[in-house]
Formats: sequence, structure tokens, C-alpha cells
Amino acid sequence: MKTRFIIGIIVSLLFFAVGIVGAGNSFGLYCDPLSLLFAVILPHILISFMVPFSRQKRLMGEILSKEKGDGPTLKEGVAYLKSLKRMIISCTVATMILGIIGILAHLEDPQAIGPNFAVALIALFYSSLYILIVIEPLRLAAETKLAGESESSER
Repeated sequence: MKTRFIIGIIVSLLFFAVGIVGAGNSFGLYCDPLSLLFAVILPHILISFMVPFSRQKRLMGEILSKEKGDGPTLKEGVAYLKSLKRMIISCTVATMILGIIGILAHLEDPQAIGPNFAVALIALFYSSLYILIVIEPLRLAAETKLAGESESSER
């Protein structure tokens, strides 16, 4: 399961890399560490106040293990991933608002609009990509294991 998950991430990133190169852009254009911090890393820090990192690691280990899963732990993992997804979306909206405020504050200066607009969009790109290739596959894996658990217990 872990191998397929990692292969899925690599394949997805390669597709996006081909898209970036195909559009004639450099990878540096898509690098903004602060937007990554606000849109993806900050939600992990915030959720760690409720679910410690050690517990997060156990939940992900349970989801990605090849063995039959523990139902309550898998349910907790699904709840964790849903909360994390909501937090990522919320942090992304906040980051986009920061960029829009920067745009509105510099409407008279066209050269300042571009970078602020890029901040608003790159946060959306980072969070969408993260949700698409990490959060949703993990959630699907947990829910699939849970469905398998309920089918085997019904027999």
C-alpha cells in the first residue's frame, strides 16, 4: 500500500511537471515557500494541537499498512484526514485573502499586482495539489479498508 501511495505521488508530480514545462514555464515560478508554509504546513501544525504527531504517524501507518485494519483507528484516521482537509482549505482561503488585500492595496502600481496575484494563486495550487495527491488517496485507502472490515464482519 505504501509503495502504491508513493508511486501515485510521483506519477502525479511528474504529470504536473510535464504541464509546467509544456507551458514553457520554469519550476522556480512555482516556488513560494511562504505560501507553502501557510497553505500546507500550518494546517499540520494547527491540527497537531488536537492530534499529536505521534498519533498522526500511527493513524497513517494503520491506513497504509498491508494488514487488516483496526476499525476504530481507521475511523479516527478518516476523521483526522477530513479535518486536515478542511483546515488546509481554510488556510488556503486566508492566504488567498492576504494576496487579494495586497492586490487591492497596490491597484495604482501595476508591477505590485502580479506578485500579490501570484501569492493568491500559488497557495490555491499547493493546497489543491496536496489534497489531490496526498489527503484524498489516504482517505480513500482508509475508507476502503473500513468497507472491507464491515464486509468481513458481516460474513
